Amino acid sequence: MQPLVQRLHTSLLLRARPYPKGTCKVLYSSRCQVDTLIERARKTGRLEGVTFGQKRDPCDSLFKKIKTTFEATMAKDAELLNVGVSISANVAGFASDKKGSKGNLVSFTDAPFMKTHDPETLAPLGVTNQATLHHDLTGELSCAHPEFDPQTGDAFNYNPKLGPTPVYRVFCTSAATGKTSILTKFSKDAKLAYLHSFFLTENFLILCIWPAHFANSGAWLLWRRNIIDALADFDPSATTKWFVINRRCGNGVIAKFESSAMFAFHTVNAYEVVSNDGRIDIICDIMQFRNLDVLKRFYYDNMVSSALGAGKRGLDWVVGKDGMACYKLCDVPAAGNPATRKMGTAELVFIMAPSASGELPTITYRGTQNLQPPAPSLSQPLPNSSRLTQAGNCAPIRHPALH
Repeated sequence: MQPLVQRLHTSLLLRARPYPKGTCKVLYSSRCQVDTLIERARKTGRLEGVTFGQKRDPCDSLFKKIKTTFEATMAKDAELLNVGVSISANVAGFASDKKGSKGNLVSFTDAPFMKTHDPETLAPLGVTNQATLHHDLTGELSCAHPEFDPQTGDAFNYNPKLGPTPVYRVFCTSAATGKTSILTKFSKDAKLAYLHSFFLTENFLILCIWPAHFANSGAWLLWRRNIIDALADFDPSATTKWFVINRRCGNGVIAKFESSAMFAFHTVNAYEVVSNDGRIDIICDIMQFRNLDVLKRFYYDNMVSSALGAGKRGLDWVVGKDGMACYKLCDVPAAGNPATRKMGTAELVFIMAPSASGELPTITYRGTQNLQPPAPSLSQPLPNSSRLTQAGNCAPIRHPALH
């Protein structure tokens, strides 16, 4: 019996709906994860720690996801730390329950903290820092949407370290051994940026660093105490950097690409296309925004009709949204030193019209090997020849060739 776990916005609330096989009976349970934190805020009128946006998370309104906070010193009480942007079951590196029958349930956020929950009761069990997985994972940020190998169950994520020269560490936790290894670390051509997701293919991990850069090498994050205000103004002349990492052979970053400035919350899909002569191209789909306006528009003063700022920015979040974009990383080597290789160009294959692009999509690929897309256009609809279907609010299907 596998529970379907749902996330609810504001304070983290988990809902589980187990569907027993062979019956139509539906069971329901829910459990607030931060009762202690809510009670403390009620008594003190304060919510301590660094937040996403002045303690008023735009994700509450934009994606109805979970408001998350993280502190420089991790709270020991699991109910004092609100971690729950994404939730996964049976995560590598985390123990199952004592009997070993229920597996584990782990939630993630944009910080290096992970929260475990009882898969049956949904009660919070504890909070873990990535540094407990590997002693070098001492960075202050991480990815709210880790990736998992669908065959092995291995978990992948990154851990950037703030500083004048920020360092990105990409790591893997083995499902077979529970051990964590650093796949690579790099800093050249990589400014510190707010990244919410990344790509994973059968053999590669792709970290796309768009110019949502932190000001003053991240120092403003501790000064402003929230992510949005710590970001520098968006620079449309900047470039987006793509780092391709061989996750199988331990060769680290084996290729770099760049494209025009953009911003994104969620990647959609990535897969490899191997030609007859052995050349590897990587196709990456992503929900793309042309600037950071989507982070600025969902403050209360833009949404409450009686507020002074109401209507100045508008609530149509499609404005500033390019749509679902498809990029192609050409001629990716299976191994090699990127220092001996020129920075490539990430080719924009096509981009869907904003009205046809929904956030958090699931893409079912059919006949993609014969895809002949038209020239890129910011208003180009999805080509009929690709025969893609889309549905919202579901986890993306990764590695279509493996399913």
